[in-house]
Amino acid sequence: IFYKKQFTMIKIMPWHKATVLSRKQLSPTVTKLTLQIQPPNTEDRPTTPFTFLPGQWVDFTPLLTPSPTSPSSSRPVPPKDAIGGYSITSIPSNLPLFELAIQKSRHPVAEWVALHAQPEDLVTVRVGGNFTYSSPSRSSSNLDNVNVMEQSQMKKKNLLFIAGGVGINPLFSMIRQWHEDFSNGKIARDSKAVLLYSGRSTKELLFLQELEQMAGLTPMNFRIMTSVTRQKPSTFKEMRNNSETIPGMKHISIREGRISSTMISYARKWIHQTKSCENVHANDSFTALSEESDDEVHFFDLAFVCGPPGMPEDMLNILLPTSEESELSFVKSENDVYFEKWW
Repeated sequence: IFYKKQFTMIKIMPWHKATVLSRKQLSPTVTKLTLQIQPPNTEDRPTTPFTFLPGQWVDFTPLLTPSPTSPSSSRPVPPKDAIGGYSITSIPSNLPLFELAIQKSRHPVAEWVALHAQPEDLVTVRVGGNFTYSSPSRSSSNLDNVNVMEQSQMKKKNLLFIAGGVGINPLFSMIRQWHEDFSNGKIARDSKAVLLYSGRSTKELLFLQELEQMAGLTPMNFRIMTSVTRQKPSTFKEMRNNSETIPGMKHISIREGRISSTMISYARKWIHQTKSCENVHANDSFTALSEESDDEVHFFDLAFVCGPPGMPEDMLNILLPTSEESELSFVKSENDVYFEKWW
């Protein structure tokens, strides 16, 4: 469950029925669900079609109606009033299909997903949230009921994404949308984005293959730097040759420890570097940039942060220090930082 940087009155969205298509284990603790929104029937037609913005979540509850192949009577089901809240990891152009990545927990809905959800199970979902990436591919008519960035902010070119643990989920949706917009020519060709992503171990880092593929398609515009807090990694060159760890990753670096101001400095220098590093491995390019001197002050246009308790505040303190240390800022103002954090 998330709460927002800014609270605003938003319209309560209707519930929609969806069918589970598949369940896949993404990590030892996270399960991916692929679902399909059901077309409304004449007896139960929502007044608003199912749609969402990258970064939003859904309220999610299983229905007790048995599926044809998996009668609910043979499996445990959550209480009728049990509702989980999970970020959408897909993008609007994938509809009527959408995806969720749900972390295992004792919550009855999360437990049902991890242990009992099967294809053809029915669920109901309802979109919510105002932690969003505003895509120029979305018309303003679709944004009336949520608090999103103003149209002028869609022109921002240099973006920073910071994720901790399953905080990657809403950011992954945003990054996928940014990449689709870039590929379709809907944002400037000199736009750049960097993802800093921290987890306990490499086994807990989600979506690496998809992120690597996106970075491979746009190597001059998108890079990823990961860190692990409970595992001492080898050097990235060694890990690149270890098929059990991060196979074939050319554009994703790995290091030990939490996300720090040093990592953010590397990211900023890569964003604003002018020389080509397209054919350089990710860790090598960041290391080389860290040795360069640049007297000009650069900023990220926008930063999106999502992670466990305490992380968003820590990142905000790094991105925008106190006035006495304003020369160390990575963004121009607090209005350029968007974050979401857990209860």
